[in-house]
Amino acid sequence: MTAAPALDRGYAWVIVGISLYGVTVSMLVRFVFPVLLVLFLSEFGWSRTVLSGVFSLHLLAYGVVAPWVGHAVDRWDRRLVLVAGGVGLGLTLGLLPSISSAPELYVVYGVLGGVSASALGLVPHTKIVAQWFVRRRGLALGFMVSGIGLAMLLVPVVQRALAGLGWRVALGGLAVAVVATVCPLAWLGQREPPRLVPGDGLRVPSSWRRLQDPAFRGVALAFACFGCFAHLVIAHEVALLMDLGYGARLAGLAVAAVGIMSLVANVVWGGIADRWGPKTASLAAFAVCFASVVVLLGLTPTTHPGWVVLQVLLFGLAFGTPTALSALAAHRFGGNQFGQAFGIITLVFSVGSVLGPLAAGAVHDWSGGYTWSFILVAAIVLAGGLAAWRGAVVPVVS
Repeated sequence: MTAAPALDRGYAWVIVGISLYGVTVSMLVRFVFPVLLVLFLSEFGWSRTVLSGVFSLHLLAYGVVAPWVGHAVDRWDRRLVLVAGGVGLGLTLGLLPSISSAPELYVVYGVLGGVSASALGLVPHTKIVAQWFVRRRGLALGFMVSGIGLAMLLVPVVQRALAGLGWRVALGGLAVAVVATVCPLAWLGQREPPRLVPGDGLRVPSSWRRLQDPAFRGVALAFACFGCFAHLVIAHEVALLMDLGYGARLAGLAVAAVGIMSLVANVVWGGIADRWGPKTASLAAFAVCFASVVVLLGLTPTTHPGWVVLQVLLFGLAFGTPTALSALAAHRFGGNQFGQAFGIITLVFSVGSVLGPLAAGAVHDWSGGYTWSFILVAAIVLAGGLAAWRGAVVPVVS
């Protein structure tokens, strides 16, 4: 079936831009938390365990509500979901300056922030962008997912604002900016595509029944394995580099470089998915993930800094894996219930993202180093590649 003329061009790219902005705002609220953690430690004296629990709750809330966010986008006006997410994030940022206890922080940032970020995050925008594109769907998804890397790059800007204006004033101003920009863009800019893309008019099994589909389970498991790998490395790479004798400044620059690389990586993997297919892109992306872990395992206090640079480049390129997997999911399970289907995938991804750092920390405490932690994550990456292959080749249950 040939795509309608309005698909893949014209206003479709405006939709990508609006979705890119929404994803950036949603992820910025997540990535700015390490900066807030330092401020809360100084202001309130709460323990790192308490504050880490807040962040874990935020991630968990994001994932738990994702299937229902996707279901809402499937059934109702997508603009209502996005505006609700924007208002919720504005309330989250606006209420943070008034908190005075840890339970309040858990409710405001953990629950309200997590739910709102999910409503404005990857689940609705993946469904929206996938509906507007056929031939260049991978590239469009790549630009949209680049909002994750863009959010990482904006964290230092927010950090300077918090330091210069005072964190309470700065968060209040950011809250106003979020509501004043996200809501009008979502309400006035988002539209239904002029014509359904191939497959979107078809009825598909209930998305929860998709869990009985081996192909769907394969793609979901691939997302979970990537989430485990990525968040494990993000959470512990700075500590590893400092243990090896590299300064905190260099370790911090390594994380920033990953954010820059991810901007390019998402577009690269999206283009590969369009040119050679999402299966090839997904398997190649997992191969890069594995290579980055192998280089990590080889780092020692006497390793030439060039190997650190190589690892950062590989890890940044690996950060584009979700674009390839999203293209694979849209290709295999796109339909009138794709929003909820991708929400379930996001829930599984979130579980992997939470378990990865916890597992690495536990293995480190048991073994006294990171070697076994990274051997574990190498095995998880291999499992993710196998799951992606299975999700791409096993017949979809209809």
